[in-house]
Amino acid sequence: TTGAAVGKADVPAFEAWQTAMVEIELEVRAGLSVRWQTAVTMLAREIEEEFARVKGPSRLDNGDLLTCCAAALSEHPSIAASLRARFKIIMVDEFQDTDRLQVDIIGRIARPGFANVCTVGDAQQSIYRFRGADVNVFTEYRSDLRARAGQEALVQLDWNFRSHGDVLALVERIFSQPTVFGDDFLRLEARGAVNKEPDALFDGGARSRVSLSAVHYPARGFDASRARDAGAEAVAEHFAELAAAGARPGQMVILLGKMTHAHRYAAALRARGIPSMIAGGSVFSRLPEPALVSALLRWAVNATDDEALYQVLASSLFAVSDDVLLALASSTGDDGSVHRRRLAAGFLSPQWDDEARALGLSENDLAAFTMARRQLLAFARRARAGDATGALRGLLVGSGLLDRLQDAGVDGLAQGANLAKALRLAADMEAASQGIASLAAAFDAHLACAKEAPGALAAAEGDFVRIMTVHASKGLEFPHVAVADLKDGRESAGPLVVENVGTFSFAAASRVPEGAFADAAAKYDRQAKKLGCDDDELLALFEDAASAPDRLRALTCGRRYGALAAYARAQALAEARRLLYVALTRASRSLFVSMVFKRDPAKGYGDTGIFEDIHDALPWGCEGARAVSELDYGGSAPARVVFRQLGAEEDAEGTEDADSSADAGDLGDPGAYGGGEAVDSTGEGEGGGSGEDSGGSFVVAVREELPAPALLPYNFARAQLYSYTSLSGTHAHSDEPATEDEEGAAVPAPVPASEAIASREGDTAPESATALGTAFHRLAQQAIERSEQGALFTPGEAAIAAQIQKEGLSADQQKRLRTALARWLASDEAARFAAYENRAAEVPFIVQVPAVPSDASVAGAGESFFLEGEIDGLADNGDGAAFLIDYKTGGRDDETAAELDAKHRLQASCYAYALMRAGYTSVEAHFLRIERPSAENPRDPQIVPYRFETADLPALEALIIGKQKEAAT
Repeated sequence: TTGAAVGKADVPAFEAWQTAMVEIELEVRAGLSVRWQTAVTMLAREIEEEFARVKGPSRLDNGDLLTCCAAALSEHPSIAASLRARFKIIMVDEFQDTDRLQVDIIGRIARPGFANVCTVGDAQQSIYRFRGADVNVFTEYRSDLRARAGQEALVQLDWNFRSHGDVLALVERIFSQPTVFGDDFLRLEARGAVNKEPDALFDGGARSRVSLSAVHYPARGFDASRARDAGAEAVAEHFAELAAAGARPGQMVILLGKMTHAHRYAAALRARGIPSMIAGGSVFSRLPEPALVSALLRWAVNATDDEALYQVLASSLFAVSDDVLLALASSTGDDGSVHRRRLAAGFLSPQWDDEARALGLSENDLAAFTMARRQLLAFARRARAGDATGALRGLLVGSGLLDRLQDAGVDGLAQGANLAKALRLAADMEAASQGIASLAAAFDAHLACAKEAPGALAAAEGDFVRIMTVHASKGLEFPHVAVADLKDGRESAGPLVVENVGTFSFAAASRVPEGAFADAAAKYDRQAKKLGCDDDELLALFEDAASAPDRLRALTCGRRYGALAAYARAQALAEARRLLYVALTRASRSLFVSMVFKRDPAKGYGDTGIFEDIHDALPWGCEGARAVSELDYGGSAPARVVFRQLGAEEDAEGTEDADSSADAGDLGDPGAYGGGEAVDSTGEGEGGGSGEDSGGSFVVAVREELPAPALLPYNFARAQLYSYTSLSGTHAHSDEPATEDEEGAAVPAPVPASEAIASREGDTAPESATALGTAFHRLAQQAIERSEQGALFTPGEAAIAAQIQKEGLSADQQKRLRTALARWLASDEAARFAAYENRAAEVPFIVQVPAVPSDASVAGAGESFFLEGEIDGLADNGDGAAFLIDYKTGGRDDETAAELDAKHRLQASCYAYALMRAGYTSVEAHFLRIERPSAENPRDPQIVPYRFETADLPALEALIIGKQKEAAT
């Protein structure tokens, strides 16, 4: 504070003062973070509660299965006792990947002291910490078992039948180091055929079974993606050498720590003519095939969605060139000037042909776009009609994409598998959706949250290199393995640390507040690094698992955060080492390790996590731009290590951040996974196609059109299933009669399928006789289902607009719909219905009707049949009396009361019969002519009333049986 110079004698005191200031600042930071930590914890609890509410009582996730099982065993000891008596021995495999909750469940059904429990596990292969596995549970159980039962209770299975001795020698050299697994390392003895049978690839020192590549690049001024490409090239070159010596691609695998750069390895292999396929890793949602399906669904919902339309047109579905896309986005004025317009406007323009020719597009471009437009419009019509999955399949076939993928080898197989998986997902979602809009939203939501592997159509022995994550390879083995893109294990703790310590979970926060304090905090962080301040000495707190929780509670906020942060870093490094162990031990015959560093090799490999472990085991040379080292590690031949130092070149975009963002986009590049390129549709190379090979061919298979069969309406009477409409010949939702043929049967004449399809695909269509009624029914259904006793719910404008769009109502029908809905919701009749205690909409029923009336004295010939239907609105107060309503649109003003009574009596009789057969003692039915006001009460629609009692059942049954006989003959 005085500005005086610090002498040499004062340096230790001054550094002690600086250290104290750093510690105080950390305490202040942690203290200021307590409220933030509390808020985050409360938010997490609210999210958990909301998630539980959304799931409801009938849906359980994996976590629920465990917690509910533990609760059942704890709260109902009889269940645990029953299971304990039932099982003589319990075997738990993969015990290293359990957690304390799972062990608690096992303990409740096991005999005291786990006396009848056999566990199988390897602490060196515990790699699921990210999803809750706690290897400390395994080590604590092992120590407890050794203390209770002695060393003889622990059986070491140290024979390895998978890997060659050279692979195991490298593993031992790395992991037996005191700083890695040390004395806990389980040494494996090489056994099995791979160690006995001759191997021409490696015998006699032809080549080393163990190879490594270390690529360094400068931290500044260099494009990091080039370094990533160099690492991928090293792997591809290694596999190319093996392939040239006789190894098959199907014997090779690339194991990655993360899939961000998977496309680089696929591209490097492809450049050398080696087929590959992404076979594992949670990358499905970022692949181009599901993205294409998503874009198609979004465009089917909204034809003016330019982004979705561009994704579709620019995809491998069609041979649409850049010239076509530019023409779609351009319009020509009367004076010949060209203006920008929306892509969708050009796509849907009825004057497209003239505009395209005016812009000078080639015949190839016109042909390619015409096919794309025809296919997409047909797809949209079918998807909007309720068959989105079928429309997607039809488009993939009609565009020729599936044919092209079939001829594209492994790349085509991979893309076809991803499309098949996307269509399966869409089909499952469509079954539960309310239309194309909800399907598109559900599909996008699934892609946003899902962590799924790519689709798979390939046989297990397919001859291609597999690219997958190390986690996906767990339990598998491969002759030739390349390991790359592993995390080094150095992870920062972050502002909030949550760790399990013993049987407790601890959380601590140290968050830099925004504002001026942030600059000061950054200075203190730099000073702490300069002074070498860290919290690693606090790791000693965790050596005794029993006392660690109490010791943590006794610490200050800052020290507790420091201790947990150090513990988290140590656990992350240990997990990275175990992941490396699993990756290396997947190899059977040979192993290649690729490492890429943003680091000056002159600084050595200190503080590089697992890479420091590897270099300590194999200290390769780092001289010059390239160096090759032959290093002994205990194998049959020295390990070969190739070191490369990439030059520092000026590249303003060469930062790791820029690389990461580019990688995220690259994963969605169709070319990254062998995506088809849209090229010239006629093979003449006149600009048709967005691919580089514009002189190639774009295949669209031409299939013979089989004669279309006649479309006949299904006759439900043949299945002995009838509704009142099939008994009377009227439309379900209107007062309009069905069209009758010369004999009076309400059955349409057969229509050729081609004509039916053409009529569905026409640009204009006459008003549907039932569309208005259907739209009204859906809105009235919503009004009842979302109602509270005493008042019906009023659907909003968005709901009304959705029904108008779905049913394609004309302007006149829209006006009629709004008028009828307003009349109904404001009516006294609606208020009466809403006053009932129990209310339901669109109530389905099916009831068996005997062939002759039940009270007939003589049995008659014939079979019984079924009467089915759906009641628009049903209400009761639990007293056995039912009140039903049925909406009718259309009709005439001049119909008399007697005519209306006769018109709807059969339907009322069918409904009353079904309800009284179900147990109601009386039924009051009101048929509401919602477009006609009541003469008695203008607030109500015109009502056609009926009332039935239990005594009317025989007469109703006889009426229905008579009508069925008429319909059947």
